[in-house]
Amino acid sequence: MASAKPVIDPAETARKLEQEGDLRGAVRELNRLAETAEPAERAQYSLRAAMLLSKGNFIEEAQRALSSVDTTALPESQRTQSQLLEAKILLTQQKAQEALAILQTISINESDAASTFQYYQLRADAQRLLIRPQLAVIDLITSESFSNNPAELRANQNKLWPMLTDLPLETLRSMAKNNTSDDVQGWARLAELNKTYQLPGMNLSAEIKDWRIRYPLHKAAEEIVQAILALKQDLTERPQHIALLLPQSGSFGKSGAAVRDGFMAAYYSRGDDSYAPNIRVYETGDTVEGADAAYDRAIQDGADFIVGPLIKDAVTKLASNEQLPVPTLALNIATNIGRPPTKLYQFGLLPEDEARQVAEKAWLDGHNQAIVFLPDDPRGQRLLASFQDYWLKLCGNVLETQAYKGGEKEFSDTMQRLLNIDESNDRFKQLKQLLKTDIKFEPRRRGDADFIFVAATPTQARQTRPQLKFYYASDLPVYATSSIFTGIADPAVDHDLNDILFCDMPWTLSSPPSPLWSRIAQIWGDDSYSVKRLYAFGIDSYNIIPHLHRLSTFRFQQTRGETGILSLNELNQVQRQLTWARFAHGIPQVLEQPITGTMAP
Repeated sequence: MASAKPVIDPAETARKLEQEGDLRGAVRELNRLAETAEPAERAQYSLRAAMLLSKGNFIEEAQRALSSVDTTALPESQRTQSQLLEAKILLTQQKAQEALAILQTISINESDAASTFQYYQLRADAQRLLIRPQLAVIDLITSESFSNNPAELRANQNKLWPMLTDLPLETLRSMAKNNTSDDVQGWARLAELNKTYQLPGMNLSAEIKDWRIRYPLHKAAEEIVQAILALKQDLTERPQHIALLLPQSGSFGKSGAAVRDGFMAAYYSRGDDSYAPNIRVYETGDTVEGADAAYDRAIQDGADFIVGPLIKDAVTKLASNEQLPVPTLALNIATNIGRPPTKLYQFGLLPEDEARQVAEKAWLDGHNQAIVFLPDDPRGQRLLASFQDYWLKLCGNVLETQAYKGGEKEFSDTMQRLLNIDESNDRFKQLKQLLKTDIKFEPRRRGDADFIFVAATPTQARQTRPQLKFYYASDLPVYATSSIFTGIADPAVDHDLNDILFCDMPWTLSSPPSPLWSRIAQIWGDDSYSVKRLYAFGIDSYNIIPHLHRLSTFRFQQTRGETGILSLNELNQVQRQLTWARFAHGIPQVLEQPITGTMAP
């Protein structure tokens, strides 16, 4: 007699699939369970399926699944979960007012700490999108009372502190004086000290001591307090003799000159006249040997801080040293090395960083199925590797990649392959041959892609949107790096970029333009426009120097620059958080920015 087959429990299968990361597989099992379950269990299975779809960023599917849930069959706590999920989905779709309306209908049970914490987090996100930063800050502070999870609290304070320090000083003083909550008062006072530490007569250590006495149980992380104290130390330990190592001639001469001019523009426009370091520029040429010789000369001349070199190979060689004689800010990122020497900081304008931010933005916007269109060259390969690496970590999926030749001006064939138009045409030909008659036909593009990631020059990018429209994909969101924008608004030629989302440095997107850029453009004329971003690079290379010690000691710290919001990773490489914009009427329109900000006043 044959042995009976083991009974497979769909609920256990769903749990296993979820643990393995197969969220859609888990949803299928939950839907199977829901088909035969009683109303109460069916509603619970369906809600769980919607939550898993949301977790995997299948936003439209999650919304459909949630709409099918009979919330009247759910217990009260799960009805709350259903409402929180509905608000979360609306926020992903940038519908902040609708999300807030849902949240306002929820009767919060504060004994359910996890749901209450999520409630205030979602409220904060809605307030931020509605440009109500003070209300968002208060919601984030309130949420802390409902979590004892160190990782949750740390993540919350990483959102809270930048927003708090971006509030005007008068707003902080009003919050510290008038709010009845000690938690809110304590945070506001701490942010006020962060902004006013340079005031004449300010004894920062004494002020922090008074703060500790007044708010002994405050939840602010100790490293935030220590970072404020470090602000004063940074002022007293600034370098006095800075060497700037750059190519002034050869193939990198124009780039080196732009960085130099930006660096010196920042020096001459500094707000603190009491600090006037001696700056000396050294010629490196285009070679590693030239950069090495310039570095040695700078040390012999008494430099106590070095900025440069610019050439990647020279930075890679510098990073291979066990130690450096003085702190050094290299103006590129070394490749294929282990941990660099302690005194080496690295700063570069890498397109790979932008590709990672495209992945992050697309995920936060509720997408998970990507197609990629980029150049068939080493730069395109680096962009793809960077995008894919981050996208897969987010659990996104790259459906297809198509590469075009760098000099290609007509992308019709490549775009057809990317959108599967060629396959649609092939199916039509096969059907026509089978039926042996003329039939009406309209090719259909693939329907599984959420968005397209495009890496292209402005000229190439201007062809992308019209071709997407021609091939029935005008509704497909397009995300791009800064390479699609010249840096100078030109609506007459950029109207074909309309609706494309891209990230770029604040320097190129600020409207009106930065006063410093206006002065540079006036002095250097048309020659300055082609290297506009390099001027910003030079400006930030000067301005970041006094912050490097604090940024490397407290990794959560940031400082606002012309090239982005700057921080340091564990290898002391500068990370840039860029600004997002969307083309409208041929002009970039800056979008509401994520929860972030500057740690320095």
